[in-house]
Amino acid sequence: MKIHRRKILIIPIVIIFSFAVFILGLEIANANKIILGTKVANLNLGGLKPEIAREVLEKQSIQWRKNNFTLIYQNQVQLVKPEDLGLDLEVGKTLERAFSLGRGKNFLNGVSQQINSLFNQNNLPFVFQINQTRLNEFVNNQFLQIETPVKNAGLVYNRFKKDFEITPAQTGFKINRQKLQNDLEERIGFLSLEPVELVLIKEEPKIIEEEAQKTHRLVSKILNTAPYFLKNQGKTWVINKETLADWLSFKPKGNALEVIPAQEIIEDYLTALAPTINQPAVNARLAVKNIEPNENEESDNNSLKNIIVLTPAQNKIELKIKESAALIAERILEAPLKETENREKEIHLLIESFPAPVREQTLSQLGLAVLLGEGNSNFSGSPQNRVHNIKIGAAKFNGLLLKPNEEISFNALLGEIGPQQGYLPELVIKKNKTIPEYGGGLCQISTTLFRAAVKAGLKITERYAHAFPVKYYNPQGFDATIYPPHPDLRFINDTNNYIFIQSKIEGNEISFEIFGGDNNRQVKIIGPYILEKNKDGSMKAVLTQEVYQNGELLRKKIFYSNYKSPDLYPVERNPLE
Repeated sequence: MKIHRRKILIIPIVIIFSFAVFILGLEIANANKIILGTKVANLNLGGLKPEIAREVLEKQSIQWRKNNFTLIYQNQVQLVKPEDLGLDLEVGKTLERAFSLGRGKNFLNGVSQQINSLFNQNNLPFVFQINQTRLNEFVNNQFLQIETPVKNAGLVYNRFKKDFEITPAQTGFKINRQKLQNDLEERIGFLSLEPVELVLIKEEPKIIEEEAQKTHRLVSKILNTAPYFLKNQGKTWVINKETLADWLSFKPKGNALEVIPAQEIIEDYLTALAPTINQPAVNARLAVKNIEPNENEESDNNSLKNIIVLTPAQNKIELKIKESAALIAERILEAPLKETENREKEIHLLIESFPAPVREQTLSQLGLAVLLGEGNSNFSGSPQNRVHNIKIGAAKFNGLLLKPNEEISFNALLGEIGPQQGYLPELVIKKNKTIPEYGGGLCQISTTLFRAAVKAGLKITERYAHAFPVKYYNPQGFDATIYPPHPDLRFINDTNNYIFIQSKIEGNEISFEIFGGDNNRQVKIIGPYILEKNKDGSMKAVLTQEVYQNGELLRKKIFYSNYKSPDLYPVERNPLE
């Protein structure tokens, strides 16, 4: 009895021991290898190390790419490379998936997978990717003759009949792309080259002629409300039936065709007419009014002067394009709903107004109380082109408002110089020659502005004299040459207030006036004096600016000018004329 019990105990021990030996042997056999019994697309990878398995997969992948898929539609057969369909195999991910079998974090689960693979064999598919965009492009380009696009019924304007016409609906037929993709996916994973049959699916239009006819009746009522009259500041623009038709578009809404104003087209129309409405801000033009002192009052320069507004400021006006377009669209759609006598034919365009910075109401706020300095120069005898350029350039410096400690660059404010900006060819000093270029004569402006800035007591940070004495800039030594980007004229508003610069041309004289705050500064200008003058026309000159604050010297600046002989700069013929 004891012997029988002992046998019964030995049998399960032997079974457990044998199973343990089997598991141990299986673990050893699969160590660092793809587990036995694993296949990928019927390729046996079981027992292979990853690097060997990769070579097998790569070789199969290369061969697969050389094969063709067969696409069949009725009697038409087309052979296509996988690449053209946007298909590709991913060897790395496929290998990773195969190697991960039997290697889960759960030991028992891993052992179960190894045993299952050994006896039942795992046949995994290749991991692949489909470039959806490329697949769609291929179908769209290769099967145009097979597919028929679906078309909704619509409306098109006939300019001869001056009315919209209905375009008929059309049933469409297109390749079932989802079925095509599903069929390809079934074949790729196991490298099957079984032919794929293309199937057409029918597409019915959402909008049929009956619905388009309803929309036609509405749009005809809209056209019959023309003309409209756009109004602004006494100007009128007539919107006739043809223009109104261009402003109407249609879009599907469920099974109906909705009329919508073409907002972008209306905005384009308004953008084109905006220059006739928009106007830039123009600062007030200031002047100095002399006040006669009382007999008992002491005479003081500043107390004798008062700033007045010579010409009022002009607000900046801008057409509100988007808002006006929305208003027009609203009026167009609501017009058919109103009785004829209640329809508003006039549409007043919306504008926005921005006040100019310098105006009568802001003079005290900006601190503009006195005339700090004025510069003048005379350009009598200038050729017509030179006079033209001076007028074009001077306008860019009229109405400048500088904040305290702001630096002005003449060249930066001047901007581009060319025919597009309205300049004409005239003589300039360049590369030891006097040659014609667009914008010749602009130094008349920089010289005059320099004189005003010096007299206003402003800090000059960059100034250069001309290469030789120029008659337009007498007295010599009080000039400033410019040629973008260098040399430049630069100065800083080193006062505690805003300064306001305005230009003026009267006859052959240009002047700049600089207005600012009463900062108790006194400016003393010494010169210009000629230090040396030679028979060849060369000379040297000096100019001194002394700025005092409450009687004490704040700054002293000496400007030296070394002019060469004009004979060194021969005048060339004007090739631009």
